[in-house]
Amino acid sequence: MDGVGFEDSSMDAAAPWLLRVGIDHSGKLDTTQLWDIGIRGAILADLWLSGRIADAGETLEIDTDPTGIPYLDTAIYQLAESDSTPLEWLSQDWLRATDVADELVRAGEWTVRRSLTASRWRMYHSEAVQRYVPLRRRVAHVYDGDIPPASATEATVALLGHALNVVRPDKWGRPTFESLWINACGSAGSIVEATISTILALSRSAGANADPAY
Repeated sequence: MDGVGFEDSSMDAAAPWLLRVGIDHSGKLDTTQLWDIGIRGAILADLWLSGRIADAGETLEIDTDPTGIPYLDTAIYQLAESDSTPLEWLSQDWLRATDVADELVRAGEWTVRRSLTASRWRMYHSEAVQRYVPLRRRVAHVYDGDIPPASATEATVALLGHALNVVRPDKWGRPTFESLWINACGSAGSIVEATISTILALSRSAGANADPAY
């Protein structure tokens, strides 16, 4: 965990940082279906922001060179080999939040155990919950517009975190999106907006509250 910039918000990728923001006050994360969609959106955002995917008229240019990060390489392969558009891929269960969370487990940052109550029988836990507090506080202020996002990645985490009801959570689970603008996400803006729409549509249809016990 040394060198992880919780306070200075040195976010290098949206997907793992979105999960860190989602750790609740007890240090746990229950990876629900809404989290799966949020993480797939974050993965797509990471690919766009890193230049691994670029718009080329009516097609996409995809850099298929390995990244060395399993979930990113899986996403690149799936997008390159299938006929699915990024928006269609977003709605498929080909990659899940657990695929990113498991990387944090392998890195020794998190632990995981089987649970009789958690979604998909897995409950993730971090001992760094107190170190995540400054991170959540900063991202909340970024969402509010009190401080500018340090990067398009941070803006992406703030907006997707609000959609998942862990950044400035609403007790009714109804995000408002009145502060931070989508264009702060740079080249990932369109996919972030589509991910938010997908999360909200599913949340409404299921009557779900994405808040993981704040």
